[in-house]
Amino acid sequence: MKKFIQHRFLPENYTSSSLIKFEKLSEHLGVKVDNIDLSKLLTGNQFDDINEALSVHSLLVFPNQSLTNMDMVKLSELFGSTLPHIVNKFNQDGVIVLSNKRDKNGKLIGADRSGMQWHSDGSFRKLPNRISLLYGVECPPIGADTIFASTYASFDTLGKLEIKELSKLYGIHDYSWYWSEYQKIRPPLTEEEKLRTPQVFYPILRTHPITGWNSLYVSECVTCGIKGMNKIDGRSRIIELSELMSQFEFRYTHKWTKGDLLIWDNASAIHKGTEYDNKYDRLMLRTSTSAEVPFLKDIKLT
Repeated sequence: MKKFIQHRFLPENYTSSSLIKFEKLSEHLGVKVDNIDLSKLLTGNQFDDINEALSVHSLLVFPNQSLTNMDMVKLSELFGSTLPHIVNKFNQDGVIVLSNKRDKNGKLIGADRSGMQWHSDGSFRKLPNRISLLYGVECPPIGADTIFASTYASFDTLGKLEIKELSKLYGIHDYSWYWSEYQKIRPPLTEEEKLRTPQVFYPILRTHPITGWNSLYVSECVTCGIKGMNKIDGRSRIIELSELMSQFEFRYTHKWTKGDLLIWDNASAIHKGTEYDNKYDRLMLRTSTSAEVPFLKDIKLT
């Protein structure tokens, strides 16, 4: 396995061994990827180049794609087992539908205004989401952006004493709490949905399973507190960490165009959506895959 060194700056534009072109989008995360058609079966070398770039850059942007639901599923399965939305009505033919559009009965056809606070997808799961894919079918010309922030970069700002403190802490990830706090306009979770999403506890610092680099791991809207702390102090600390993780200099903002596919690594980036006017239709297709339980390797402080 290639040996990675905790980065400070990303490389500039480059072409991989399989002739895929990568163009840097911001200082800390994100590259645009060209000369690849994701509706076609990837070769082993192509997938290896994409997966390596994803592990290092955290976010890949593929413009001008034309994908079906099945294309999304097949591509996702290269990264791991796909995960449905907890609320079943948002699942359709293997993908999760995000939309403000309504059917003939006036009901929303997908999850609307989902993920408007900083988060890492599926951090509430027993096996959290590692890789997420989001495809733009109908994209408003104004608003409805997705903002990403590098949690590799925010880790790099921590001092030795803070790393020592945080390395002992576990965040409490609670989907039922998230739903009651941030999704009040939606029907409450069913008892069955609550049973499928018990609280889970994950290290606030985590080690990436491929690069070995460390990052911060909390979700502003899902991590309700810190194990062993009282609710007020724990939640306050989570907000402080979220503000650190989402600083402007660590960000990349994606303005969507029809046919864009984004793939990101939830082990090294957080993200959130932005508002938009409902006079514009929005239709996005998402898939996510699971991998490993978040872990932290011993950190040597010199």
